[in-house]
Amino acid sequence: MVIGALSQMQQSNSLRTPDNQPELADKTGNLLPRENRGDSVDISESGRLAVEREMQNIATARENQEFVDFQGPDGKIRLGLTALGESTIDVWSGKGFEIANESILAAAEAFQNAFRSNLREHGSSTAGTAISLNRHQIVINSQVVPEWFLEEYKGTLSSMEDSKIKSAFENGETFYVSSPTAFNLEALNRYAEIEHKM
Repeated sequence: MVIGALSQMQQSNSLRTPDNQPELADKTGNLLPRENRGDSVDISESGRLAVEREMQNIATARENQEFVDFQGPDGKIRLGLTALGESTIDVWSGKGFEIANESILAAAEAFQNAFRSNLREHGSSTAGTAISLNRHQIVINSQVVPEWFLEEYKGTLSSMEDSKIKSAFENGETFYVSSPTAFNLEALNRYAEIEHKM
């Protein structure tokens, strides 16, 4: 069983050397070696540069209101995969259609643009709003697609119930930002009243 494996490994006799014995956890609250309690940490030049790069990414993201994956350079790829939907990509791949990196990056950009648009339209109060991405159109705009993909897109459009989203997508928009419905607004207003009384 994996649960508790880390603490068992830290306490394992085979992992301890006589000069690197941890103090008792009840005494220190952790199992840090005696000679290095984390007060001073040596960091390599490459590590320092990586931290500086991440700090720059954070500053840039704040300035541009842009999503950035702080886990690595493939952040936009990850965002694009999420925006398209990995299960959708798997279905398309199962039909022999591979999504190009350009399409994935375009999906990330469409998501970021939709999020920015939502903030512009609704300010910081985006409760009750929704973002719809036109995944098919994003891919069609970015790469050559097979005929069945176009047919699938036509079927998706014909089955849409929301006339505003459907109209935007039929006009080639890559996203649509929905405002809160009257029902959602009423519920949000009631919530705000209750919260204000507390």
